[in-house]
Amino acid sequence: MNRQASPIQLKRFAAEQTRRKLSRIEMLIRELSVGAAKLDEVIAAEEEIAGISNPKHFAYPCYAKAVALRRDNLRRSAENLKLQLDKARADLRDALADLTTVDALGECDRRVEAPSDPSGSRYASASPQ
Repeated sequence: MNRQASPIQLKRFAAEQTRRKLSRIEMLIRELSVGAAKLDEVIAAEEEIAGISNPKHFAYPCYAKAVALRRDNLRRSAENLKLQLDKARADLRDALADLTTVDALGECDRRVEAPSDPSGSRYASASPQ
């Protein structure tokens, strides 16, 4: 087994893990945004039914207040995930840079270990006997 195969495989695995984490975060952000948009629609419907759209009004529907709190929590969570997304992108860049470095080092080692004579012999004979 090649000495560099294991570190390269580990770096590839780390890069893939980071890539999967990145896609999960992006998916969660999309889901939270869609959920918040749906809650906006619910709030608008409640306000239309009650005929009151001012949340500070004494007769503003309690359900609309509760849904608005939930929507705000979803938006806050999405914002926090966006920060994690930025960090995950930086981690992915670092992991890919590490992978490139390890891969390049492995390639250099393979060139050094490979014989320059195509016959596979280290020492080329000057004349056949």
